[in-house]
Amino acid sequence: MDELQAGDKVVELGAMVRSVTVATGSISSTLLLFLARQSLGSCLTAFLIGAITGFIIGLLLSRLLYADGKGNVKIVKATPANFPITVSAALKGGTCQTVVVLIGLGLSGKIVAWPLTVEVVSGVNLLIALAIARLSLL
Repeated sequence: MDELQAGDKVVELGAMVRSVTVATGSISSTLLLFLARQSLGSCLTAFLIGAITGFIIGLLLSRLLYADGKGNVKIVKATPANFPITVSAALKGGTCQTVVVLIGLGLSGKIVAWPLTVEVVSGVNLLIALAIARLSLL
């Protein structure tokens, strides 16, 4: 792998995880309630709660996976060769947030069609994770 030079574009993997968890939490929660024909107020509440829980989960994951105790973070050079690394980071955040969204909406009693719900949340979160990982390399 190439050495980093001054001026190289980099991707901070912890920031990748935080971005993905906030996006997947807010979008998938809102989409699921919208598809379940819930009120606009419920959808907006789900958007806010999804974003807040996504931020908290992303913060914890990024510190656990991509930071050491000295304040250093893991970065990769923003090249197509590092796409698998950025996708891996994005999917870790998206997967954790998917589980939280499903548990939260399941406990609230808003979801009745579980197989469809799992497919929708997983698909939406996968697309968001892939899009953010790809956009981070531009």
